[in-house]
Amino acid sequence: MKISEIMTKDVIALKPTDSVKKALEVFAEYNIHGVPVVDKDGKLVGMFTETDFLDLVRVHSSSLQMVLPSIPLMGVSFVESEKKDEIRRVINRVLKMPLGDVMSTNVYTLSPNDDVKDAIKLMISKDITRIPIVDNNKLTGIVTRTDIIKLGLSANKSEEKLVL
Repeated sequence: MKISEIMTKDVIALKPTDSVKKALEVFAEYNIHGVPVVDKDGKLVGMFTETDFLDLVRVHSSSLQMVLPSIPLMGVSFVESEKKDEIRRVINRVLKMPLGDVMSTNVYTLSPNDDVKDAIKLMISKDITRIPIVDNNKLTGIVTRTDIIKLGLSANKSEEKLVL
């Protein structure tokens, strides 16, 4: 079975100039966890995910890089309050960053003519949950683990043998 048969063709994509805030708004509105980033010609230039966002916050926050002692200390509530304020400031700063500066650019892709089993192997071997589908570097679709699960469930409902 070809990827083109199960991929989502109407892909939500953002531009490198879009902000992290816009990406998070898209995640919330469409209940997705990552978004391809494309240039003005529709060519894939990167991906931005929820994990990328959390990594940005962690990297830019000294509070999240330190571990509080496990024993109660006087003044911990003050320290925690300061940490919350710092995290808020970091998040506000990160939200303004353009995706082009913070997206992952080493993105695994497949073509619409590749087999679904290639997508499954890639997802497992690289521990990824979504694969942009490109044709001549242009984004034409996306396949997620959910698409693979739905494929398995549809074969099970019709009691057909799933042929990849």
